Amino acid sequence: MKDIFVIFFVCIGTTFMLLASIGLIRFPDVFSRMHASGKAATVGIASLFIAVAIHFSELSIISQIILIITFLFLTAPLGTHMMAKAAFKDPQKRPPVFYPKPATTILPTPAPAAVYTDEEIEPEIILNTEQSKSDSNVT
Repeated sequence: MKDIFVIFFVCIGTTFMLLASIGLIRFPDVFSRMHASGKAATVGIASLFIAVAIHFSELSIISQIILIITFLFLTAPLGTHMMAKAAFKDPQKRPPVFYPKPATTILPTPAPAAVYTDEEIEPEIILNTEQSKSDSNVT
């Protein structure tokens, strides 16, 4: 039973690490790449360490792995933030557009509404709800 959990966490960890690696290759700019490496790699390494803790099941190893995972979750966001701050200050590393244009320039103009003549549509307007109730009772 213990082996099933170990295999599960190893598979989860390697999948996240693979996705982080693909994200580093495929994403276009620095900020997207940092997001892939910061999020997926952290979860992948933590999953692998959890698998190691389950496999060995010793108190000394589990306590060390808990400290490692805590240190990892505390320092990885700080490192990613510092790299993003440095990349933001460098104009060559910025993506071309930070804020989208207003919606009026992006969205196409709506199609004109259909035009009907009075002969085609004869609307029934009921102004008084009491009158409509009494009319329905009579018929």
